Amino acid sequence: MIAKQEPDSTREDFIAQITALKKQSVFALLLALVLIITTVYLLILLDQRKTELAASETTLIAKNAELSTMSDSVQKMNKQMETWRQLQMQTEKNERVRTASPIRTADGFIVAAHIDAKVVRAKRFFGYIIYIQDRRKSAISDTLRSILTLEGAITPAIQHIGSAMKFKNSVKYFHDSDKGAAEDILSLLLNLIKERNLSLAEKNLPVIIRAKGKVPVGQFEIWIDN
Repeated sequence: MIAKQEPDSTREDFIAQITALKKQSVFALLLALVLIITTVYLLILLDQRKTELAASETTLIAKNAELSTMSDSVQKMNKQMETWRQLQMQTEKNERVRTASPIRTADGFIVAAHIDAKVVRAKRFFGYIIYIQDRRKSAISDTLRSILTLEGAITPAIQHIGSAMKFKNSVKYFHDSDKGAAEDILSLLLNLIKERNLSLAEKNLPVIIRAKGKVPVGQFEIWIDN
């Protein structure tokens, strides 16, 4: 004979199930609320980042415009400097200039008196920017830099390259118009090597062009591996 379930027991089980469902609903509601708050926070954060990115992009555009203007100015200045340098080199061919200066004689006649004026010798590498990269124990880099500076070149501090980076001896230029000057720099370097009785052969010192549009005319690099 099957015993009948007591009504009170059934009611208690039903209430317990309802209570459990309520707890689960509250937990799910809290979890949903947390997710909503997190999503809103992330959206706000994303909007802020977009605003910052837009501001950074505007700043970058302005900086690029400034750099472009500066680059144009540098290019123009380099062209003017090169023109002036060529004129100086042309003048160097003459040791003296005869300058006509009009004077009045006692009789009232104007004649031309010739006055000798010494011409200052134009510096060989005036206005050129020459970077020197070498190994720290190079025997000629300091002397080479001193000579180039005396000849009018702008020579920043020598950059010593660690042994991990491999490179070959060379003189590098970046524009076709600078090839002649690069060969002059090479000639100076080879003469210095010869004077120091070093073993670096001419075949190990090529003149190399590295076409780079942003590098101004009149800029060179000397790489010395020993």
